[in-house]
Amino acid sequence: MVPAVFVVVMMLRPIFMVVMVVMVVATIVVVVMVVMVVAIVPFVVMTAFF
Repeated sequence: MVPAVFVVVMMLRPIFMVVMVVMVVATIVVVVMVVMVVAIVPFVVMTAFF
């Protein structure tokens, strides 16, 4: 029983690692996009009004 669980865990570990990496990358991309929008919006407003 224990070896079977160990084998399953070893098989699933790369999948979990890939999922974790994808989630981290997606979070970073979202943060960068939000920061870019927050930085661009005031610039556009400034150029539009001034």
